[in-house]
Amino acid sequence: MLKKKEIEVKICDACNTDNNVVFYTCLICGRRVCYNCKDEGIKYKNGVYFYGGNGFYCRSCVKDNPRDKLLLAYQAILDLRMEATAWNTIFDKKTKEAEAHLEQLRDEK
Repeated sequence: MLKKKEIEVKICDACNTDNNVVFYTCLICGRRVCYNCKDEGIKYKNGVYFYGGNGFYCRSCVKDNPRDKLLLAYQAILDLRMEATAWNTIFDKKTKEAEAHLEQLRDEK
């Protein structure tokens, strides 16, 4: 017996393949890209201190829609993550210097 079966397949809008399981969808234009083509867009995280994230935007939408409220909110989170990383780098350096100074003073006694 032969049966005809219709299946729905996701196609990557960047490379036109269907062999990838993970797809990212732009929140503005709906463009879908596969995991291999994820560099066609920017994936934003949902929080400053955790790694959840479903804010994906293709690069052209980021460039063409700089005032999109949701995009601005994701970019604010990204800015705060970068600020926290920079602050932690400076803080770690100061911590090591203070601990080394204390250790040096304790060794002198």
